[in-house]
Amino acid sequence: MKLLIIGKKGAASVFREDRCVDTNIENVVYTGYLSEKMLPALLGGAEAVLYPSLYEGFGLPVVEAMACGAPVMTTRLASLPEIAGDAAIYVDAEDPQSLADQLICMAKSADFRSEYSGRGIERVKLFSWPEAAKRMDAILTSLA
Repeated sequence: MKLLIIGKKGAASVFREDRCVDTNIENVVYTGYLSEKMLPALLGGAEAVLYPSLYEGFGLPVVEAMACGAPVMTTRLASLPEIAGDAAIYVDAEDPQSLADQLICMAKSADFRSEYSGRGIERVKLFSWPEAAKRMDAILTSLA
């Protein structure tokens, strides 16, 4: 099994050079930026997606992972609990041991992965364009 760390390195990113202690760890792959076309295959084939965000405006990466059937682990910060609901495992992004423990738990249990994959697939239905239009229509109707 490999751990893929997806995202570009740079001054404003989490994976800045000064934060990456060793980029040559066996079975850890820093992919850098990946195009939108590559994400569905990677996310859909993942045992799990860990998104330990400290701040998130909306949580699109969580929605994308759920839409691809990947079980999701994320934080209870900002909008993420509203986005993921009960379809994610919540972790403390600032506790590396907790992150590792949850990744190991997810990797060891196909049933656990399957349960959260299914929850995510159901949850992501709330974020379709038709659902968004229906909700917007309800808001506008209530204001009329």
